[in-house]
Amino acid sequence: MEDQRKYLNSIKTELGLTWDQFAERIGMNSRTFKVYRLPESSNEYRELTPLMRIAIEQARANHKNRDGWQLVLPIDLKQLAEEIGGGDAERGIEVALKNYKSTS
Repeated sequence: MEDQRKYLNSIKTELGLTWDQFAERIGMNSRTFKVYRLPESSNEYRELTPLMRIAIEQARANHKNRDGWQLVLPIDLKQLAEEIGGGDAERGIEVALKNYKSTS
């Protein structure tokens, strides 16, 4: 798997956002988001969850398709979203993000 720091940096650059804006775009507290950008050797490092990756890839898709919302996810994340949404990936993302925001 691609190094998480490189992955996040490349998307941040692609979207033209600050770290705080990036965190806000995916519905995460900017301070919490920092632990995902630390080196893997750090004691505070945390691996991105599948739901976080869904939010990140959705932000990326929305940036590429500024005319409207578009579901563009890697197949494994799309399957996860469909499972959460009872077969409807878009609903799964809405439910997952709503639940994530209520717990963060």
